[in-house]
Amino acid sequence: MINPIQSTSMKKPGDQKLWDQVRNDSKEAFECLYNKYFPELFRYGMTIHPHKELIGDAIQELFIDLWSYRYNLSKIHQLKFYLLSSLRSKIFTLISKDNKKLSTEMEYLNQTIQYLDSTEDKLIRDDQKKLKRNQLALLINDLPLQQREAIMLIFFEGRSYEETSSLMSKSIQNVYTLVSRGIATLRKRLG
Repeated sequence: MINPIQSTSMKKPGDQKLWDQVRNDSKEAFECLYNKYFPELFRYGMTIHPHKELIGDAIQELFIDLWSYRYNLSKIHQLKFYLLSSLRSKIFTLISKDNKKLSTEMEYLNQTIQYLDSTEDKLIRDDQKKLKRNQLALLINDLPLQQREAIMLIFFEGRSYEETSSLMSKSIQNVYTLVSRGIATLRKRLG
């Protein structure tokens, strides 16, 4: 019998099939799930807390828990949102356990700027753009955590207000308010 995960000629299994295979002890399905979602989980994690090691640890803990409790996992209809929500919870747990700040403000700023830079910006960057970007990154990082998260999800991750509402466990109106207040603060500070 051909294993659908290892077969290159067959279509890759969908989320529900992968999830069911993981629940039934398939290491191959678990590895496939990890490889499929790691990049998106990492990007999302960086919008919450731009510290690569902490985000990597949170993702690792999430997948360790999934494997450890695979027999107790229930059916899920929206796997991606389940993983993103679970990661968000893991990140906040790790942040509360480890209240240490990054060693220097420059390291923090450099990580944020690297995240915000796009490939095109790197090619056509000039001194004025760099100065504005640095200023904006500092201002975004000074926003309250939930305002920063909502702005990053909507404007930098391209998520809808509905998706952001679901991920943040907030009402859509609350997300609109967070974004509106964050943008008003940024405009005021940019002058």
